[in-house]
Amino acid sequence: MDTLENLRDKTEGAKDLKSVVSAMKAMAGSNIIQYETAVSSLADYYHTIALGIVGYFKAEQIAAIEKQKG
Repeated sequence: MDTLENLRDKTEGAKDLKSVVSAMKAMAGSNIIQYETAVSSLADYYHTIALGIVGYFKAEQIAAIEKQKG
């Protein structure tokens, strides 16, 4: 049978474990936010690159038309 001291030790151990689990949950939540931010940033980067490529091809097409007229 467990003594009062053993039960106190088990209770303290459970409290310590609960605080570790809480800290791990907080860290996981923080990491998720960082990954979501990174994904959003990559989407913005892709959009910017796509706009640049479209602009380049439009400029090249205009330059080609002007050369044909000249």
